[in-house]
Amino acid sequence: DPENVAMRTKLAELCQRENKMEEALDHFEHLATLLERRERTEAQRAELYEKILLHRPLRSTMLKALVKIYHQKGETKKALKWLEGAKAVVAADAELLGIQAKLYASLHQLESARTKFLELADLALANGEENAALLAFAEILFLIPDEEERLRSRIEGIKDGALGEVKNLVELQRHEQEMRTTQSEE
Repeated sequence: DPENVAMRTKLAELCQRENKMEEALDHFEHLATLLERRERTEAQRAELYEKILLHRPLRSTMLKALVKIYHQKGETKKALKWLEGAKAVVAADAELLGIQAKLYASLHQLESARTKFLELADLALANGEENAALLAFAEILFLIPDEEERLRSRIEGIKDGALGEVKNLVELQRHEQEMRTTQSEE
């Protein structure tokens, strides 16, 4: 029964014990797909994703799902561990790079966050996505306002008026943060 999670798990584990890793991983991936359709299976999915990613680290969709599970559970350090372990995948994926930068920021590791947002800006520019690059620069200036002079030439090199756009984005972020703070105090 291909839809039976317990039986599929036993089959995958049996293949694993018999050193048939590729077959076991295929079964684990099928299990992960089954569990993605079911509610409240985050812990099971995280366990499966970890097993699979140890042997198939280039599964960016699976890595995103694992990182999101850990982030939602408040396990930021676990999420970062997986992102740091998949540097090549993360460096080429704007969504993963953005998640990593924001996770560093949430831990107040501002220099690490700055570095990742700069990588994100570079990736966006390499892909011809000027607005995404400006958003990444705005994230840096939101976190570290003193960076404006250091980044001025990079930002202005994107297009005329880019620094003004970035400053407006930062002000918008500050306003949104103030609104959230006010709402949480009420």
